[in-house]
Formats: sequence, structure tokens, C-alpha cells
Amino acid sequence: MQTYHPTHHSMTLGARILCAVVRLTQDSEPGTLFSTKEIRDKVEEMYPGSARQPGLQTHVSAHCVVNAPKNVATEQRFLFRATRDRMRLAQVRDLRMNSDWKVSWPNMETCSKEEQELLVWAKELFLQESSIQPNSATPTLLDLAGSAKHLFVAESAAEYISRMNEEWN
Repeated sequence: MQTYHPTHHSMTLGARILCAVVRLTQDSEPGTLFSTKEIRDKVEEMYPGSARQPGLQTHVSAHCVVNAPKNVATEQRFLFRATRDRMRLAQVRDLRMNSDWKVSWPNMETCSKEEQELLVWAKELFLQESSIQPNSATPTLLDLAGSAKHLFVAESAAEYISRMNEEWN
């Protein structure tokens, strides 16, 4: 297990969280979701002393989450809350669910070369359409979104409702 801390004193908390989540993602099976505790523990493992920094829990559970409530202001959003208490790195397909969600990456200029490579890896994962479960034969609901659009191209919603009402009567 590698520990990174050559420049962590000058890294933002968001950058440290991102590096920790990338490392967790790289070390786990595709599709793995992480608890806030797992993320906090990884941040502490990679950047000793970070757990004592005020705001770590809030950053992990809200500030860095793209689908967090709007009243949470931050410029570093890269986690996606998939369930009530589990999250992962956000992906392009997550943003299709809500046009208000935006991904923003932490400034990594003060990071080491290795940490900057973790950011590049995260951005590449973000751009992949279906990297969450690449080996899964069963599509997720998000994979199916919009897959039947071609069925309704020739008929407007009003026409469809009228037709269904006529069939019902």
C-alpha cells in the first residue's frame, strides 16, 4: 500500500479526497460503491493527519457530491451518490439525470506528478459511458434511459393519450 504525502500540505481537501477515491476505485472491482467512512479512511491513509482537518466528513458527504442539495456550494464536485450511504466517481451518464448537476475537478497544480496522473485517470473514467459495470450482461436503468425513443417518434404525446383513451373505451 503506497502512501502519498510529498505535497499534501498544499493540496486542497477536495484534491486529497479525489486522489483517495481514485485509488479506491482502481483497487476495487468495477461498479464498487464506497461509504463515506471508507473514503475518509483512505484519505487518512494516503495523507496522514487529514482526518483531523475540519470539514473532511462534510466534503466527502456533501461538498464533493454532484447530486448533493443545491445549497451546498463548492467548486469541487466529482462524486456521485448512488445510494443513501454509498458513492463513486461521477460519470457523464450520471449528469443526464439532472441538467443542474455539474462535475468540477479540484485544482491539481500543487499536486505531485503521480497525483496529477490520478486526476487524469478520473477524468478518463468520467468520460466513459458504461465503465461502472463493464462486464455485466444486465443493463442498469441508466443504460436503458432513452432506448425506446424510436417507438414514439411518429406519434405525439397527445395523439398517444387519445389513442389509449379510445382503446380503453
